[in-house]
Amino acid sequence: MHDSSLANIFQRHFHIRYANNQHLKNQVYKIRHKVYCEELGWEQENKQLIEKDKYDDFSHHFLIFHKASNQAIGCVRLVSPQFLALEQTLPCELFYPQEDMAKAINQSHYFSSNYGEVSRLAILSSFRRRKRDICAQSSSSQIFRIYEKEDLRTFPLISVGLYLSVIACADILKNKGLFIVAATALSKKLSRLGAPIKPILNTIEHRGERRLNFILAENVQKSLVGGSADLYSKIKHDISMQMSDVKRELLEIA
Repeated sequence: MHDSSLANIFQRHFHIRYANNQHLKNQVYKIRHKVYCEELGWEQENKQLIEKDKYDDFSHHFLIFHKASNQAIGCVRLVSPQFLALEQTLPCELFYPQEDMAKAINQSHYFSSNYGEVSRLAILSSFRRRKRDICAQSSSSQIFRIYEKEDLRTFPLISVGLYLSVIACADILKNKGLFIVAATALSKKLSRLGAPIKPILNTIEHRGERRLNFILAENVQKSLVGGSADLYSKIKHDISMQMSDVKRELLEIA
């Protein structure tokens, strides 16, 4: 009998991978092109079929793989400016002045290099669809054949796993905090898990209604409730092992 805990269900179906080489990063950019350019039309399509911007060079990227199909199905990044590169900023600073952000998190001074931002989450459309949408497809469809009943029930865990991955990364890197520009539904989803997410500043219109949220990454572990705490712990452990080279560089700098 399978262990029915949230962490074990997630690990049975999905695997988080830290994109620490160009091959994996290219998979990230291709997923983003498929979602942001081809499907949503938020960015311009290109012949290379990759979606990349100026923040990627100082970001940590993560992929989530669907084990049954051995397919990369989603991605997310932690934009993490480097301490000595003060010209690097967070994407949210395009919409919110640094002074306002500092006041909102009770800081007299604000430096991008002390904080991170969750950004560019993308999940392939076939793994975002509701169960009834999948089941309505023809049985001859390739995607129909790779799904099992439990797969369909676990699809909501894909976005949860990606968000917990990037939060864990921020904690590992000792970021003071983490910003997320997102719709209200996302903050509610993370709040239900117990994540200490706090909406700050005003709502903006950016591909729908969005609001700036803030998380203290170091508080996540003790705030999560139920099985989500165990899931976060396992994801953080896996990521920590994969980021061993990054952690070594941080210790050398310190």
